[in-house]
Amino acid sequence: MLIDPAVTVTDPNSQWNGGSIKAQITAGADAADRLTFCAGSGTTAGTGVLVNGVSVGTLSATSASGGTALTVTFNATASNADVQAVARAFRFDSASEDPAVAARTVTFTARTAA
Repeated sequence: MLIDPAVTVTDPNSQWNGGSIKAQITAGADAADRLTFCAGSGTTAGTGVLVNGVSVGTLSATSASGGTALTVTFNATASNADVQAVARAFRFDSASEDPAVAARTVTFTARTAA
């Protein structure tokens, strides 16, 4: 499931080159919990992160388990709209056939270059 398909991210100066956005389960994490990157909304993951076919950054891993963070580091082409599209593409799931029913808290941390 997408974590927050309506999340808003912006930097008044749109200076994302070298900046990042990180998603992490900060409360209630189970070992089988996973954060992944969804290839929806014009955003594709692989060795790089693309928005509308343009490379905007790199992904730290294909998925993160438990409380491990999943991070996208942006390059010089990343704009506010690109960063927002990326933030909206993080998703949560569980590798367990019987996932824990406890609530989880996922925290987003955005860092600009300046």
